[in-house]
Amino acid sequence: MEIRTGDSHRIFDRDSGERINPSQSVSIGERVWLGKRSVVLKNVSIADGVIIGAGSMVTRSIGDENAVAVGNPARVVGTGCAGHSDHGARPASPTLCAGANELGNPGGVEG
Repeated sequence: MEIRTGDSHRIFDRDSGERINPSQSVSIGERVWLGKRSVVLKNVSIADGVIIGAGSMVTRSIGDENAVAVGNPARVVGTGCAGHSDHGARPASPTLCAGANELGNPGGVEG
């Protein structure tokens, strides 16, 4: 997983000499899962409980809590999702995520 607050290089306006690609913050909520080889770019906020799929590139904010986002660029493919709690307990509902068909699991994403 990689979290980038900048572009790894500076770009300046030729006329004014001002930097045109400044670093910007990244905000990641609580209980967020970032999949292996995922990348979060600058100026992005990720809400609480979001799951980012492996290899996804998050280029814009994900404001829906408990969503699943995948792809390059990452897009929300499910909402109302839940993972294991901090104590390892599984959520009670067997169908945890609206839109799970796009994830290849017609019954929902299971915790």
